[in-house]
Amino acid sequence: MKLTKQYLKNLIQEIFRINKDGEKEEFGPPEEIDQIERMLMQLRVEKEAMKKEKDEASKDRLGKIDSEIKD
Repeated sequence: MKLTKQYLKNLIQEIFRINKDGEKEEFGPPEEIDQIERMLMQLRVEKEAMKKEKDEASKDRLGKIDSEIKD
């Protein structure tokens, strides 16, 4: 299969976004999705920590974390 220069250029542009300055920017998830994924990861870590606690406040927080994750 012979690849043309234009095909290769289009392929590279799909892999990397080119900003106005011509600098390469890696293609990644939109910022909003990244923030949500980070928040979910943080909640999951906190949930695991709260599972180990026995006090009432920790149990309440565990319930709140579960509802936040479900939403």
